[in-house]
Amino acid sequence: MSFAHAACLLARFGGGCCFAAGSDVGAANKKLVADLKPAGFFRFFAEIADVPRRSGRCGAMAEYLERFAGERGLDCRRDPAGNVVIGKRAQGTASRTTVILQAHQDMVCAAEPGKAHDFAADPIAFRLDGDWLGADGTTLGADDGAGMAAILAVLDDASLVHPALEALFTVDEETTMAGALAVRAGDLRGGVLVNLDSEEYGVAYVSSAAGVVYDFVVPVAREAASAPPSAVRRLVVGGLKGGHSGAGINQGLANAFVLLARVVEDAAARFGAGVCDFGNGPARGADNAIPPRAEAVLALASEADAAALERLASEWRAVFRREYRASDPDAEVAVEAADKPAAPPITAESRDRLLAAIRLMPLGVVRHVQDADMAEKPYGEIPVETSNNLGVIELREEEALLRPMARGSVHTRLEEVDGGLRILAALVGGELRALNRFPGWEMAHPPGRIQRFFIEEGWKLAGVHAGLECGVLVDAMRAEGRELDAISVGPDVRDGHTPRERLGVASVGKFWNDLVRVLAKL
Repeated sequence: MSFAHAACLLARFGGGCCFAAGSDVGAANKKLVADLKPAGFFRFFAEIADVPRRSGRCGAMAEYLERFAGERGLDCRRDPAGNVVIGKRAQGTASRTTVILQAHQDMVCAAEPGKAHDFAADPIAFRLDGDWLGADGTTLGADDGAGMAAILAVLDDASLVHPALEALFTVDEETTMAGALAVRAGDLRGGVLVNLDSEEYGVAYVSSAAGVVYDFVVPVAREAASAPPSAVRRLVVGGLKGGHSGAGINQGLANAFVLLARVVEDAAARFGAGVCDFGNGPARGADNAIPPRAEAVLALASEADAAALERLASEWRAVFRREYRASDPDAEVAVEAADKPAAPPITAESRDRLLAAIRLMPLGVVRHVQDADMAEKPYGEIPVETSNNLGVIELREEEALLRPMARGSVHTRLEEVDGGLRILAALVGGELRALNRFPGWEMAHPPGRIQRFFIEEGWKLAGVHAGLECGVLVDAMRAEGRELDAISVGPDVRDGHTPRERLGVASVGKFWNDLVRVLAKL
């Protein structure tokens, strides 16, 4: 049992907070960042890394935030959804403005293949490589630990000048945005919202895409019980970069499910490979992440077919490395030993319908923004208007669950994707169910006061093809007759939602200085 597991058990039965504050990893993290500036930010960032905060399981994080507020005599409340709001009076000013500083508690939990890490208990281990702070084989949690750390540092610093603050820490942003969707206008007093969930220093987001997460269900039938297959192998597609399905959707990244479906389809055509399992494998996927790895457990008629599968994998490896030589040059197709499957293969008809759903689903960029100067811009610089991603597949006993996520800044184009998915579901005998919807955020014209203040600090205003909680919160306030002056800012974070995630140390200091100056102006 690790120290972190012991701490969790102690918390569960002894009433404490479930995080390994005294762990060796936590101590090493704090030592690693001890000399980084701003000191307050990195101190709290290290403490946050000790707290488990997978989406849907943010209770330990909420307890940490409540204890932080209690130790400083700050007003604090937790709502039924799990959101935490901490209030602090104006400091060094008589301003009557109230500013909402907002970040989300949860993080995407992803680890490198073979990395043993329990996100429900183990702390995140830091690695410092020059100016970049990353993690040891897992996501870092800078999305949105960086935003939380900045807010806590502001709340903790008695020397800053700022108006009254409402620090809003929402839950489940990475999955359903349930926390933000639960907020009502009466829950907050502030008229200015500073969301701290952006990942590019110097670029302030002032609009974001709407989105829909679906359950795309394909019914399957299993083969009648019979003699076990002569050979069972696990076919793995990996070595892909993966990435954020909003910010990284225009990078031409390979989707592991599509590549795997192509290989399985070939194996089925050549020697009738049966599919016992198909999905993300041991690393849980996320609907808002482009999957870097996928695997299928195949039932084969003979060891000769297993040898043929090895040759097939080698052929497809070469194909994928050629097709994705720029975006995913290390694409891998491997065949591994596998235990006897828990369930027999799905029928050939079920297999074909599942593979058809994957192969025909529109994925990646569906449409670019139709700017007047679109033809004059290089491909990678044209903003994305509409996209779709497939981040999760789970093959169950009687159904295959696919979890696509569509994003769009034009309502009718998002409806077009919705309609196409429904047609595809009908063609494969399945069903499409909207699991969660979140609103977009329209750019304000002219820019609001908070946006002008960041422009004065040298920031550029832009829109982002990702879902931001700003859209949800602005929409909630507007529904009750209130307008929020909103902006989303943050330091440099690269390769979010992947084990390569890292935080730019120098950008943190610049971001912090700008934030402090803007709060003083307010």
